[in-house]
Amino acid sequence: MVPLITVTASPRLSLEDLNTVIGQQEEFLQAPLVTIGNNGDQTLLSFDQSSDFQGKRALITTGDPPPNIKPLAWGKVFISGELKDVVALRKA
Repeated sequence: MVPLITVTASPRLSLEDLNTVIGQQEEFLQAPLVTIGNNGDQTLLSFDQSSDFQGKRALITTGDPPPNIKPLAWGKVFISGELKDVVALRKA
């Protein structure tokens, strides 16, 4: 069983604030972001404690990822109170 830690985030956060939360949690937990989603009320962010955190922060964005970056996950999360399709990625 993979030791995942799931953190909730307020549905009212902006995209910039949500990315700040992701970076803070990765550093605090020393675990990379692996899944994104929602429970109908809040954004859910899961981090894998069995993987080494390499120090390169993940971020989420709307739209298609750049062609040279492999997405970590796709999902629907709340951005400024609205459910949006996003992709999580880690820039090289």
